[in-house]
Formats: sequence, C-alpha cells, structure tokens
Amino acid sequence: MDHSPQAGPNPQLSVIVPVYNEAANLLELFSSLKNQSGIRFEVVLVDGGSTDDTFMQCQQIAATVHFDCRVIRADKGRAQQLNAGARHASAPVLFFLHADSRFPHPLALADSLESLSMVWARCGHRRVAGRFSLRFWRQHGKPHRGYYFYEAKARQDRYQCIHGDQGFMMAVDFFAEMGRFDENLPLLEDTKLADRILTKGQWLLFPAEIQTSARRFETEGLAARQCLNAIIVNFSCIGFDAFFAKAADIYRTQDQSGPLKLYSFFKLAHHLLAQQPGRRQLQLWYRTGKYVRSQGWQLAFWVDVNRAFKRGLPPERVHTAFLKRFDRLWDATTDHALGNGIATLLTAICFYLAFLGLAITKNRFSNKNPHPIKGG
Repeated sequence: MDHSPQAGPNPQLSVIVPVYNEAANLLELFSSLKNQSGIRFEVVLVDGGSTDDTFMQCQQIAATVHFDCRVIRADKGRAQQLNAGARHASAPVLFFLHADSRFPHPLALADSLESLSMVWARCGHRRVAGRFSLRFWRQHGKPHRGYYFYEAKARQDRYQCIHGDQGFMMAVDFFAEMGRFDENLPLLEDTKLADRILTKGQWLLFPAEIQTSARRFETEGLAARQCLNAIIVNFSCIGFDAFFAKAADIYRTQDQSGPLKLYSFFKLAHHLLAQQPGRRQLQLWYRTGKYVRSQGWQLAFWVDVNRAFKRGLPPERVHTAFLKRFDRLWDATTDHALGNGIATLLTAICFYLAFLGLAITKNRFSNKNPHPIKGG
C-alpha cells in the first residue's frame, strides 16, 4: 500500500507555511509532511524575505516531493505571509501550519479533515474550524509543569487559549468571512482570528497531536516569554498600541533570539504610561485591572492542572472540577466596579514590584561588571 501523500489537480487541503530564515527546519518539516497519507494536499510555502538560503532550499526540496508544492514571496510578517498563502491556495480547505511543527501520526491530516467534514455535514454549515492537540517538543523531555499547563490550556475552548502553533484548519469561505489574519500588528494575528472564530463560529479540537518546537521558550526562557506575552495581550486588549509602535524587539525572529531581558519592556511600558494624561492613565490601568480580573480563571485552572500533573495524567485528561465551580462564582462576585478596582490596584502593585526587582537585578549585574573586557 502506498502511504505517500497524493498529488493531483484537485487537492483536498492547502497547507500554508510561512517561513523566514528557517533553513535548519525545512528537512524535518518536509519529512513530516511526506509521511502524511490518505489525503491529497498541496503545500504553499511563503517566504518573508529570508536572509539565509531558506528560499533556495524551499525551491530545491519542492522539486523533489511527491505532492504539489509552491514557493512564493511576500512581505515579512506572519499575518501578511499567511494571507498571501491563502490567496495562492487552490484547495477548498486551508491549513495554516508553523514551520517548526510536526505530526507524529501519518493519518493526522486525513483523519482531521474527515472529522471536520463530518461536523460541517452535521451542522449544515462550515463555520467550524479545527485545531490540533498541542504537544511541545523540547530538548529536555523531562515533565515540566509550565509546558504541561500550556498544553492543557490549548485544549480549552476559551478566548486567548487557541494559538497558531496548534495549526488552523478551516474552509476557504469561512476564512474569508472571518476577515483573514489581522496585518495591523506584528503579532497576535493567530489569537485574534481564533477569538473571532469563537465569537462567530466554533472550534473543533482534533484528537491527533501536533508537536511544536519549544525552541523559543528554551532560548528566551519560558517564564520571561510568558510574562511578556501577558503584557502584550493585555496592551492589545486595552488598545494601548503605543507600546507596539516602540517595542521593536518585542518578538525577534528565531535566528536572532536569545535570553529575554524583561527590564527594557517594563521600563518602556512605565515610560509610555507616564507620558499619558492623568485621566488616560487611570483609564488604561482600570482596563488592565478589568482584563486581569477576567483572567482569574487561570488560577483555578492551575489547581486542576497541577493535580493532574502530580498524578502523571496526559494533558487531555485534566479534569477541570475546580475550574467549573470557580466559573460559577467568579464573575458573579467580582465583575463590578469594586472588583475591577481591586484588581487594578493589585495589578499596579505587582507591576511596579516586578519593575523594581528587575531594576535591582540589572544594577547588581552591572556593578559586578563595571569594566567589560574589550576583546582583541
């Protein structure tokens, strides 16, 4: 039996992959795709102006595979690249995939497309998108509560829990209805689309797993990156776009990433907030407090996740008993001016304590190295 991907004039699925300086990952990406069977698919690689030999390698590998593969260029930016790939796709169903994601099972794409098609037939419409169950692939495979938490969180149908590293599969017409990926900001394009789908449609979680590299977390630091991500998402939700205009280094490409220095981002946020008129500052802080209060469910979810982690259960078997009880009470008792005001005060205190701690750490490190050696 031939298990190779099937090529043909009428692909069932268009796999769209944005790439930028991904030469080191291309062979593994194509190896994973070549192992997929039982489905006719094409691959559209969208290069955002790579400065290494990514584009050349893409063209060379595309000429050797047994499925249709095209390589195009687009402006740098994941949203721009994903939208460009969708415009060049020829299948009725789109699948947006990261270059550092892999499928351990050879029928992952075929079975998932079949499941999604069955849901469409049952619903009578195609306003349902699918995403895969997330697993992080790490250099050090020991169990880790942090990664386990985010793997379990990605299985929740909640706002800001669904991200592009799970892969997004949807019908072409539904993608157009959702307004495509937002190109106005340099990041969060996947989360914003996922949240719009939750509002106007629904998500299907495929049982098949997608393995996504944890290389960014391992390079930058998991806690540091998630702390910065929380700031990013909050500022996006409250409309504080000045931060994104100034934070040029907020999301470095993988080939340029290194340990994340949070102090500069806290300093920038503090500086930009201080520049706002007093009334505007109060509005931004109150909106931040309201947003943080709305995310209180994650504390309850952590209790359930930690219990499952200690028992050695896989993330799909996290039982959210405590979270369900929490959900019934939290908004009812805190979603008012006093509750949001308390959350605002606590958030501001935590922010400036963290800012102070980062400043002390930075100064202590600088004092230890007052005269850096200049090599020669």
